[in-house]
Amino acid sequence: MRQEGFAITLGGSRQSSEIIQGRFRRIVARGSKLLELWQDGLLVTIGPADDDMLCWFTRSHRQNKPGLPIRSFVFAEVTLNFCYLAQEVFTHAVPKPPKLKFTLKLDNMTEDGVPCTLGVGDDRGPNTFRSPNSTRTAPNSTLTSSFVTPFENFDLCRVVYELLGGIYVQFGFGLDQMPYIDLEQSRITRETLFPNMEPSA
Repeated sequence: MRQEGFAITLGGSRQSSEIIQGRFRRIVARGSKLLELWQDGLLVTIGPADDDMLCWFTRSHRQNKPGLPIRSFVFAEVTLNFCYLAQEVFTHAVPKPPKLKFTLKLDNMTEDGVPCTLGVGDDRGPNTFRSPNSTRTAPNSTLTSSFVTPFENFDLCRVVYELLGGIYVQFGFGLDQMPYIDLEQSRITRETLFPNMEPSA
């Protein structure tokens, strides 16, 4: 989506995917991010909720206190990147799937017994201050959100909105409180997330 963005990438290497036991393809990036595509149509990506991804540049301002402060713009970008990838992958599927089921899961989201937090403020900048009133604590260590959509002409930006919305609601926020949304159309797009970037083609 953008240079130096938050996605599973291979950096400067030209590493290709591996075929594992003739059942699926796998890419592992930096030893911590994983992407798999299975023959039965399961597309999985896994990434860390640490300083290199979901908690990017938030922990240094907290004097290393326990707890994982999720950065909302990274969370949105990662989800949007995955949905773009799914659209591209399943465009090449034969036969085309009649529908897609997306699942977004935060797992093991505690640190030293302290649950993760998520906010609704605009936290795109590197030195963003997180107001206590705009941040809430997760009710559980594992949170899951799912959304099913027809594949033909599906609106991937609506899928991102629904997936993230399912997580924000579990944190106690209303859907209209989520950052980076087109409120009228209930969508999260590249343009709402990065309004100063060149328009997408």
